[in-house]
Amino acid sequence: QAVDDSGHAVTNSVIKNVWPKEELFSMEFVKNTQQNVRFSIVSPGTSSAITLPELFMTVLDIDCNNKKGICETIESKDHHMYVAGDNVNVVKDGDKITATAKKHLNGEGNPVNTNLNEEQKSHALTLGWRNKPYFVLTMKVGRVWGSRAMMLSGISTHMWTQQTAAMKLPTPALVIPESDCAEAPSCLPISCAPQARANSTPSSTSVAFGALETWTCKPGYSVDGTPSGITAFNLACLSSGSFEEEGHQDCIDIDYCSRDPCGANGVCYDCSTQDCNLAPTQTTFLQRRGISGGLEFEATEHYACWCNEHFLTAVGSEGQLTCHTDCSGHSCGEGGSCVDLSVTQGASSDQFTCSCHWGHALVPNGGPDGGDTCSRIGCGPLSVENSDAHPSAELFAGDSALVHC
Repeated sequence: QAVDDSGHAVTNSVIKNVWPKEELFSMEFVKNTQQNVRFSIVSPGTSSAITLPELFMTVLDIDCNNKKGICETIESKDHHMYVAGDNVNVVKDGDKITATAKKHLNGEGNPVNTNLNEEQKSHALTLGWRNKPYFVLTMKVGRVWGSRAMMLSGISTHMWTQQTAAMKLPTPALVIPESDCAEAPSCLPISCAPQARANSTPSSTSVAFGALETWTCKPGYSVDGTPSGITAFNLACLSSGSFEEEGHQDCIDIDYCSRDPCGANGVCYDCSTQDCNLAPTQTTFLQRRGISGGLEFEATEHYACWCNEHFLTAVGSEGQLTCHTDCSGHSCGEGGSCVDLSVTQGASSDQFTCSCHWGHALVPNGGPDGGDTCSRIGCGPLSVENSDAHPSAELFAGDSALVHC
C-alpha cells in the first residue's frame, strides 16, 4: 500500500504496476521518483493486519549506474536486523538505513526465482522485523527512459537457507519458558464426505465446512417427482461433519402420469415403472417408435396412452400424447383418411375434414353425411386423331391407356 510520510494511504502513487513472478514479485515505478510502501499480512476476507513474531523480506537486483545516475535506493527505519550483499552499500543514520548498489549489475541478469547465483546474492538486501503488524520501505528510482521495476521476495516467517537464499541469515534464538500448562490441542479443518444416494450422485468426494455439495438426479428422477421438476439439489457441509438434512434429501421417481397427459378419454401408463414394449392385452404397450397419433394405444419415451372406445391418440404441438375423439360415423372414402379438427386446429370435437391420398382431391361437404370427402381426380376424355381411342372413355389420375393408330 502506498502511503505518505505520516502513514496515510495515497491515491496518486508513482507505482505503475505490481506483478508476481513465481516466488518473487516486482513493483514498477515512474522514473526519477520515490514512494513509501507499507507491507502487511491480513487474515483472508478481512483488512485486519496480523502481528507475527518475525517477518523477513529480501530486496533483489539492487542496481546502480553511477555514470548515468540511474540508481535504486531503499530506506528502512523499523527493522530489527538486516544483511546486505557484498555489492550493497548501507549507510546508517540512527535507526534508519539507506542502501544502494556499489556498482552496476551486469552479469547474469535479473533473478527469475529465489535460486540466486553469487552475483545476484551480492546485490540483495535482506531485512527482518519483529512483532510488527506492518513495515514501511521507502523506494527510490533514478533517471530512466520510462519506468523502473524493483524486485522483492515474498514476505516469509522463515529465513532462506544457503542453497536458495539471497543472503544467509542468522537463526534467531527461540527461548520457550517452562510451563505447567498441558499441551494445547490441535485444530483440524472440518470436512464432509458426500455419499451416493439411492436416486442421485454427488459431484465430489470431499467438501469443506460451509461449502455446498451438488447431487444430480439419475435419469427418470427429479427433486419433486414431476416431469418438469429440477434434477439437482444442494446441501451444505455442517460443523458436525455431515450435511444438512432440511428439504429434499434424495430425488424422487418421476410420475409421468401425475398430470394425466392422456386426458379423460384414456388411461395413462408410466413407462418408468412398467414395460411399454408389449401389447395392451398384456397390460403393457407397443414398442416406443416415433409417435404418429391416430392409434388406440401408443407410447412415448416416458408414458403411454390407452384410449377409450371411439377415441384415438393425437400428438400435440410439443410432442405430447393425448386421447381425442376419433372420426367414428364419418368416412372420407377410399381416397383419404379422416382428420379430427379438434386436435389439429382446436375446433369443436364434432368437426372433421379429410386428408386425401395422391390422385384424389378434397370435396368439401361432398360426403354422404354432408361432410368432406375425397374424390378421384378426373383427366377428361381421351382424344387422339387417327387412332382407335374412344372419346367416351373416362380416365382418372394414375390411369393409363394404350392407343393404336
